[in-house]
Amino acid sequence: MDENKNEIELLRIENKDLTTKLETLKQKRKDDYPKLTEYERNVAELEALREFKVKLVEANSKLQRQLQEKEKELLELSRIDQEKLERLSELEEQLEMATIEREMAEEKADLLQADIENEKQRIQELEIELDLFRGEIKPSADDMPKIGTLEMHILLKDDGIELKMLRCQNMKLREAIVRMRDVIGQLAEDKRELTQENETLKNESATLVKICENLRNELQKAERTIFILKEHLTDITERIDAAAESEKVIEILTDKNMDLEKKLKLANLNWKNCSTLEETVEDYEAIRSMDEEILETQREAEKELREELDLTNSRMNNLLIQIKVYGEQVDEYEKMIMKFRRKISELNEEIQERQDEIISLNEQLKGEEDNNVMSVQSIQLTTATRTFAEIVDKEVCALELKYEIELSNYLRAFLPDNFTKPGGDNDAILLTVCCSRLSAKTTLLAKLINLKVSPNIAYYPPASGGIRREHVTKSHKAEQWAYCAKFSFLLSNFGCAVRQCESVVCRCTVERLSRLAPLQSDIAKEERMIDYYIDLLKSDKFDENTATDAINKAINHLENILSIYFSREWYDVKQLFLDICLQYLQGLFWVKINVQRVIFTLSSHATKSNTNEYMESVLIWVQKCEQLCMRLKNHISIDENLIFTQDLEIQLANWKTPFKNLTLIFDNVCSITTIQLSTITEVESLEENCIQEALLHSVEKVHGALNGAEATKIINEYMRAVQNVISDLIDKFDNEELLNSPMDKSLLSPLLKRANARRQDALEAEKLRWNLEKKENEITELKLNLRTKLDDISNYKVRLELAENKIESMEKIEVQKLHSQNADLRDQLRKAKIQRKKETDKEREQLQTMNLATNHPKMQEASITPIDFNLQISEQFNEMAYLENELKETKLALAWAYQHIRQLKVLQNSLIFAL
Repeated sequence: MDENKNEIELLRIENKDLTTKLETLKQKRKDDYPKLTEYERNVAELEALREFKVKLVEANSKLQRQLQEKEKELLELSRIDQEKLERLSELEEQLEMATIEREMAEEKADLLQADIENEKQRIQELEIELDLFRGEIKPSADDMPKIGTLEMHILLKDDGIELKMLRCQNMKLREAIVRMRDVIGQLAEDKRELTQENETLKNESATLVKICENLRNELQKAERTIFILKEHLTDITERIDAAAESEKVIEILTDKNMDLEKKLKLANLNWKNCSTLEETVEDYEAIRSMDEEILETQREAEKELREELDLTNSRMNNLLIQIKVYGEQVDEYEKMIMKFRRKISELNEEIQERQDEIISLNEQLKGEEDNNVMSVQSIQLTTATRTFAEIVDKEVCALELKYEIELSNYLRAFLPDNFTKPGGDNDAILLTVCCSRLSAKTTLLAKLINLKVSPNIAYYPPASGGIRREHVTKSHKAEQWAYCAKFSFLLSNFGCAVRQCESVVCRCTVERLSRLAPLQSDIAKEERMIDYYIDLLKSDKFDENTATDAINKAINHLENILSIYFSREWYDVKQLFLDICLQYLQGLFWVKINVQRVIFTLSSHATKSNTNEYMESVLIWVQKCEQLCMRLKNHISIDENLIFTQDLEIQLANWKTPFKNLTLIFDNVCSITTIQLSTITEVESLEENCIQEALLHSVEKVHGALNGAEATKIINEYMRAVQNVISDLIDKFDNEELLNSPMDKSLLSPLLKRANARRQDALEAEKLRWNLEKKENEITELKLNLRTKLDDISNYKVRLELAENKIESMEKIEVQKLHSQNADLRDQLRKAKIQRKKETDKEREQLQTMNLATNHPKMQEASITPIDFNLQISEQFNEMAYLENELKETKLALAWAYQHIRQLKVLQNSLIFAL
């Protein structure tokens, strides 16, 4: 019992404790209730803020759309402004054209004034001649009694005739003077109008200058305002950045709110941490008040900044548009002013030059008068006569050229149309002439380049002692000589290809020439390229900077043509070997100059270096190859003919690639060294390492990757290959392997063969024409005979037509009869059907009555009558079928008759043509 009591007391004590705890918890929950309600209110406010943020984003997107629309409107306005500016530029061009026309009119007025002065002088001369004629007409009084009566009578008659002639001349001169006065008056009026136009244009130019100055001032003002607006924009951007920072603060506060929400949830779970919950709620209230204040300030600042930003953007856009317009106008006006200034400066320069020439000529005249007048006069006379002779020759040549062109046009007019068709005789003539002319122009260009390098002409004169270090390091003379050698080497390659084409065209067959004729357009393109280089030499614009890509492309193009079209044709092998020797010599000369340039680019203390020794060995190789080339050239005799085998062609093709690579390697080395020398101004030479690197780079550029091999080994291989080819050719000439039997030089060229064939065709055409005339006479006689027979045939035709008309009329009558019979039969059939129908109706009615009145046997007797009636109808149908068959047969007979008539007509026509 005691134990139970103790347990009960303990339970009571626990119950009391629990009740007290429960009361405390209830009290705490009552205290927490307003906090929870405040939390819910804060959550609702947070959602409202989020919705407000979404609305702000939507408003921002709307503003951006409006901004894009405004930008589109601005683009349209700018397009309209551009159109206006284009119109303004057109007006300015018209103004420029007016100024040019004004200048032309002034020049025309000056020329007309000069013509007027010349005409005045001519009038004065004519008046003087008229006075002289009048003085000659009136004889003196002392001479009158000495002349006899007869002589006087004759003289009076002669004087009367002369008087009439002089009066006529006087009248003509007076009319000419009146016309000249009218012309002078009209020219004076034109001059006055031109002066007025000149004054108006001057005034317009002055106003344009004033407008340009005003536009410049406005542009300066606009630039100042833009600078101020830019500063204002920087302030606005700073404010916007501050607003953005405030947005960041709001985001931080929202994050804190989320953290506090989490904490409140934890507080709901942990009822014990009430004190911390109260502190967090107080912090949250303080943060919320700060948040509201920041939002209000942000809204106000955002509104102000947006308004300011819109205003500044609109101002900026307007000012930028104005600046563009003013800038374009200023540029255009400045261009016009610069044109006028250039024109004025050019005219001033011309005036100054003319004044200087006048002064120099006056000084020369004074000095010449003092010293030796006679010698100067003789020199002037010789030069004048020489120039006059040249002028006469030029004029005569121009006239001859004009009438030769006219003669060729007349001759071409006599030729047939197939002469000028593509691939015809015209193209064949142009191909042969173009090939020969192109080879002549290449030789001419090579001669002109040699003259350019010759010591007598001061373009690129060679030094007396050869190339020196100063020519490489301190001037561009060595580079100029190397360029001339390179160009002559390329020209020799081009000339070799052209002469191969020429030899093929001159010795191929006629059919082959007609197939090669369309190539004349390609040859004409290469000729234009050579003409371009000749024009450069003529105008003194040919220098080391002239590009050689065109001639390289031309060489590749001609080699391609030779490999495709001329691979199996006959070549002039002697000329080919001479061209190859020339290529060897030109290329070796180019290599020699480049090697000397490389030697002189080395420093003076590196004379015993490996590079210098190697370059000296290359020079020795060049000398050996030159000697071998001269030996090969001497082996080619004039009278002997040579053979060109396929092995020799392969050998020469294998020679070209190493020799070309060798020349390109040394050319690239020299170009790299010149660039390095030009970049380093204080240094006049290069070290051995630089030249070795340049050599390695150029070998890799031409040959490809070396894969551990040395550059000198590859160059030695190229040199060995070239020397072996030359020595092999010399051995073949020594062994007389390339000699051939002499060819017949009297063979005609394919063009002449084609001309002879055309001449034979013309003779045959004449014979055919004579035969045709003979046949035509016979045909006329046959025609006369035919006319008589045709008259007979026409009579027969009339008779035949009458017979046909009769047959047709008879056929029509028969057809009408058949149609009428057919119509009658159809009417009978229709009537029979109607009658049959009526009878059947009556019989049905009778049968119905009979069925009602009589028995079955009587019905059987009554059924006999329709069977008999059906038999009558079948007989009528048989008659209709018979009539239809007859109608078909008559139609077939009619068709056969028509066909027979057509056959008769065809036979008649054939008989007419045979007669």
